[in-house]
Amino acid sequence: MAKAESFSFSIAERGEVTGETFNWSFTSKRMLSIRDRITRDGIRRQLIGERPQDAEANTVMRAEMLAFLQVSLMETPKAWKEAGNSLDLFDDNIVLLVYEKTVEGQNKAIEEAEKSGDEAKEKLRKVAKSKKVDEDKTE
Repeated sequence: MAKAESFSFSIAERGEVTGETFNWSFTSKRMLSIRDRITRDGIRRQLIGERPQDAEANTVMRAEMLAFLQVSLMETPKAWKEAGNSLDLFDDNIVLLVYEKTVEGQNKAIEEAEKSGDEAKEKLRKVAKSKKVDEDKTE
């Protein structure tokens, strides 16, 4: 994946359970492919288990976040990997912060793509309009 298709961020936060300070850096995909989104759902279902209707709301929320992070994060600290891609961490606030920063970066990428698309549409409208004016003049 090209560098332009990723973004990096850092966190400096104290764990609310362990009191440990986490100074970590991450690199995330700017956007998720169709494959990524399907994989995310598979991971989420695997984490929740066979009877998702019986899962606690907190379990579903955590599974959603962890699955999203697993398909989004490209580079993570060694300690993140050693903690089973955060499954074995004790501090929810750390996972939540990484999740929020990842979502924020991906939302920004989507907004930029939408803006670029809108600008391209407007350019095409102007070209089409000028061609129509040129055609009307030649008739």
